[in-house]
Amino acid sequence: MTYNRYNEDFSRFDPRDIDIVVKQFSLYQIIRRLEQNEIMLDNYFQRRNDLWDTVKQSRFIESILIRIPLPSFYFAEVGGNNHDSIWQVIDGLQRISTLRNFFVEKTLTLNGLEFLPEYNGYSINSMPVELIRRIEDSYITAHIIGTNTPDQIKYIIFDRINTGGLKLSSQEMRHALYQGVAVDFLQRLVDKEMFKQATDFSISPRRMLDQEYVNRFVAFYLNLDSYDGHMEAFLNQALEDLKATDENKRFQIEDGFDKAMHFSFHVFRENAFRKNVNMINKRPAINKALFECVAVNFAKANPITLERIRLQRHRFLDQFRVLLNETMFYESITSGTSKRDKVIYRFRKIDELISYFNND
Repeated sequence: MTYNRYNEDFSRFDPRDIDIVVKQFSLYQIIRRLEQNEIMLDNYFQRRNDLWDTVKQSRFIESILIRIPLPSFYFAEVGGNNHDSIWQVIDGLQRISTLRNFFVEKTLTLNGLEFLPEYNGYSINSMPVELIRRIEDSYITAHIIGTNTPDQIKYIIFDRINTGGLKLSSQEMRHALYQGVAVDFLQRLVDKEMFKQATDFSISPRRMLDQEYVNRFVAFYLNLDSYDGHMEAFLNQALEDLKATDENKRFQIEDGFDKAMHFSFHVFRENAFRKNVNMINKRPAINKALFECVAVNFAKANPITLERIRLQRHRFLDQFRVLLNETMFYESITSGTSKRDKVIYRFRKIDELISYFNND
């Protein structure tokens, strides 16, 4: 069995399920899809779909008018098939957003044109009909990933084509692929006030960093023993597992998460999940490795033990500082943090620290 960098065994996928077609579409057809809400711009990827300023959008329209060939577009079908399918934009978001702004929302007024400066100040309402037709009659090449393509293969496809200046984060790709129960569950945990308090409101939702933290919690809560050192595949698998869990199991995970955030906040306060050895210096950023091992161990700890820790908070913090100063533990949360031996080591050491208070 051969593994690639994604840690996927491709032999278990049927190549016939990898459904990718290449089609030519007129921009008229694309615009009609936009008008009918059949192209999704911001529901799944959570990227900003209007990063281009007015000049860049205008010059894109100008490029079409002067017949400069357009790069390929990539879409994924997320419902229906053929003509009634809904498309998710994988690559080409800013270009599609520009078409929407100009033709559908009618909010774009051309500005900064280089080859056709006489049309600066024009909108779709004032553009000559022959130029509108020139745009609508232009063709694009679209690569469409069918709904039957396995999610893990979609993830790899996304990663390989996701090479532009607006490259998606791994969590954004996961968010796109695992819509439904898994993503909704992550979002529910992210929205919890106690998560925000425990992390001192310092984990940004931008690029879905907050969801990545919660994704990591879920993954290690469910599958710590099966972790093999391949983080991306591990996080993907956690979402696959979430899709397959029943409501009772998800409630158990959520209850553990609530408990972990509550105790992290009340024990560490503003220093929760931070490599702050002295607890008095300028605080470092939240540390992902610490978040994983502290949160999951708190989530699984006996409530009586946690209450003892809360009552002996200063003693616990003293021993936690000693652990942070231990060379091997510090290394396990500082460099090469995804290596299996370092993951297992830091989880074990936090478990031992908590267990010290079991019968104290």
